[in-house]
Amino acid sequence: MRPLWTCPRRGKSYVTRNMWHSCVVIPRSAHFDGRPPRPELYDAVLSFLRADGPITVSVSKTRIEFLTRARFAGIRVRRDYVAARA
Repeated sequence: MRPLWTCPRRGKSYVTRNMWHSCVVIPRSAHFDGRPPRPELYDAVLSFLRADGPITVSVSKTRIEFLTRARFAGIRVRRDYVAARA
């Protein structure tokens, strides 16, 4: 399997070479600061997804995405809830 492409400026991984992206680095914790959904929910989702094999986590300004050779799931942390997509 072909490896993910890594941005040479920030080291974030993406599905294809030169894929449009932002090089802004956002810590995962920034998504949970001052919001009721706790990081434990994120940790539970991550553990569930990793049970089927290795994945890459990509944190951006608006969401946290989970990748293998494709973006297959993601979450957006809102003030009162966590929205998930697959």
